[in-house]
Amino acid sequence: MPVHPFGAEPPGLLWAAAPLLFLLGLAIQRGATCLVRAVGGLVLARDPAQALAIAMAALWVSAIFGVALLAGGDVPLAARHAAGWQAAGGGILLGLGAWWSRACVMGAVARVGQGEWAYLLTPAGLLAGMAAARHLGGAGPGPELPSGSPPLLLAPWLPVGMLVLALLAAALRARRLRFGLAVAWSPPVATAVIGITFALLALMAAPWSHTEVLASIAETGTTAAPAIHLALFLALFAGSVAGGHLRGRVHAAPETGASAVRVLSGSVVMGAGSVLVPGSNDTLVLMGVPALAPQALLGLVAMAAAIAAAMLLSRRRAAATA
Repeated sequence: MPVHPFGAEPPGLLWAAAPLLFLLGLAIQRGATCLVRAVGGLVLARDPAQALAIAMAALWVSAIFGVALLAGGDVPLAARHAAGWQAAGGGILLGLGAWWSRACVMGAVARVGQGEWAYLLTPAGLLAGMAAARHLGGAGPGPELPSGSPPLLLAPWLPVGMLVLALLAAALRARRLRFGLAVAWSPPVATAVIGITFALLALMAAPWSHTEVLASIAETGTTAAPAIHLALFLALFAGSVAGGHLRGRVHAAPETGASAVRVLSGSVVMGAGSVLVPGSNDTLVLMGVPALAPQALLGLVAMAAAIAAAMLLSRRRAAATA
């Protein structure tokens, strides 16, 4: 779990995080950090765009943390655990659960914004899976490694330099193109917004994400600031709904009972996997990768492999029955 740089979370900072979470909800309708979409693009369409977008989001987080380090501040680095069977098994569960429900955690938020209301069951499924893994199986992550500076952030000028290059490239592109809403809110820009807002939120108030709050509830049975965390939860989903309407991507078809069962059961599996790694797709990509946390890297590889295997088997089965 990241350590807040100011100690306990100041309530004022948590409330100030709500607009950023609304912006993050808007951005996930245009950007992409969902591993299901990324793996699907690579395996089924031979398109690396989504995977590159995920890598870029992690780079933006690294750059923001690098700036904080160069300024002499502290950053809420992800805990680093040994890359053992827990990370691999948790990654496989995360991948299978995400494939079955057809969305990772952040992807589920995006689908709610598109009018797929069955994905509102995702938090309940995650909480049930986390609680089951913790209290029934007694499972948990591998041993935590000694604290120290992660290799990537030993040279904070590296991500900062890459950030400067990305900003220069964006400025040149904006000069060549007519600067309107389509350019200002293009998928690369939205992906940058995801990384930047995620990093700022981590610096301002931790834990802030609904997956971290759910993990705390599963472990302790309560959350320290339920009203504030509920407001942040609603701000994220409100931003996603607003983004879905702005894009005109709200689905008119009603959800079915089968969709609800699929989403709920897939979320339970993801919740159990997130306890083992530990972390969900968004925290692994945007907190674990910048820290080069061994469990995050192994968990992501296992998650991607599980999604790819499930997709290929499903396509082969569909072809055989066609």
